[in-house]
Amino acid sequence: MSRFGIGLLALLLLALTGGVAHAQEETPPDEYRLVFGVNAGDENTLEVQVYNLTADEAAFSVEVESVFVEHAHFAQVVNGSLYLLRRSGDTAGDAWEDQLWRYTAESPQGEMLFAAQGLDFRVAPDESSIAVLYPLPPDGFFSGLGFLSLDGVLTDEYAFEWVDERLSLSLGEWASDSSSFWALFLDGPAPALLSQVDRASGEVTEYDLSGLPLYTGAEFALNPDSGLLAYSDYPAFFELGAQQTFEQGGEAVNLYLRDLESGEERVLATSAARPFAPRWMDETRLEFFAPDETGVRVVYDLVAEAYLEGVEANAETVALQMIPPGFDAILPQVQASGVPLLLPPEFPVEAGLSAVTPYVLGVGQGFYELSLDYGADCRGAGACHYGRLMGRRTYAATPQGTENFPFDPAAAQWVILSRGVQGYYLAFQCGANCSDAQIFWLLNDYEYMLGVRGGTQEDVVALANALLANLQP
Repeated sequence: MSRFGIGLLALLLLALTGGVAHAQEETPPDEYRLVFGVNAGDENTLEVQVYNLTADEAAFSVEVESVFVEHAHFAQVVNGSLYLLRRSGDTAGDAWEDQLWRYTAESPQGEMLFAAQGLDFRVAPDESSIAVLYPLPPDGFFSGLGFLSLDGVLTDEYAFEWVDERLSLSLGEWASDSSSFWALFLDGPAPALLSQVDRASGEVTEYDLSGLPLYTGAEFALNPDSGLLAYSDYPAFFELGAQQTFEQGGEAVNLYLRDLESGEERVLATSAARPFAPRWMDETRLEFFAPDETGVRVVYDLVAEAYLEGVEANAETVALQMIPPGFDAILPQVQASGVPLLLPPEFPVEAGLSAVTPYVLGVGQGFYELSLDYGADCRGAGACHYGRLMGRRTYAATPQGTENFPFDPAAAQWVILSRGVQGYYLAFQCGANCSDAQIFWLLNDYEYMLGVRGGTQEDVVALANALLANLQP
């Protein structure tokens, strides 16, 4: 048969089968989340749970000593594999190192892949390679970019000798297909140079950012697949007073969209002295703070060239299986906040004590605060409550608290809650009065707090888990 005939046959088969890609559609990979807990008997040991969000169950858990939790990127989960940075030795001298370890459900004892002082890493989405940042020999004064195989062998190394020594190298992102990796060079807090490393050819393509009105990494978002850069000219501030003065002045701040390959750039939005904090949701949708002063995140679709109406970034529906007795009366008030109310099926109280009576301490757009009172006459009084509940809209990566319920990150202890939720526990404190034992957590871009008067950690965690278990699956 001629090559022409074979070509026609191939097209005919594709037409009949719908194409190989359609006939054997790939199942999307499971999504995972990491949850951390501090070992009560040994603060140097961290419990790490790899939670399978797709299956809604824990994949596996490990207890690991000397995890370098102070590092900004000490842990990563990829395809169910856990990667951790551990620090070994005393940093007061020279005999110390950072170690990159890999753990799986099949090998929970773990395997050390690489070690160096001042180590940083990013694992490729397909686990074909690991980008590492580490000091270069002989003196380790400058950092370089290297790539590890999954068995820990250093396969490629980039020293970037041609880059200005004043710029500091940091790790960026992998393309979603693992074909390239982006490295970033900073001039102080400002991104100054992007380097894209093609993993197949080893070729490095550089994009100079030094001439752009880009002053802080918080206002910078690279799409590693499309090569589109979203950034704003919101200034970098080193003291709160200067930031407040700028924002009160109302100076225009522009959000730009730049095509790195072509150099074409346009203004996407303009605010009155407000930051945008852009973030890519996928290759065509960009999320950022609305240009007005509402504090709401919006999503802009580059294909439709329009804001997606009725879509709040990452918002998900939260519904309860059961409403505990006494809470029906306050539901309309709380629902007006737009923040889903989390409640257990019931609030347990000791025999002979009054049932929990909810009292609305405050409610507004994007927040609610409730008191769990002994009775209707308490009306939120501090000495007359079982506990408190708080919910608020948030876009932060960790709890921030409120004026009435401040969050102290230095005092918070990591705890593992059900359904793969990270909890932050604060023990009660006593002075003239005793505070509630509290637990904070984030869920679907909402921050929640549960307080129990005089409660133990076990009490608060158990009740928080009851709230989470009462969610509709």
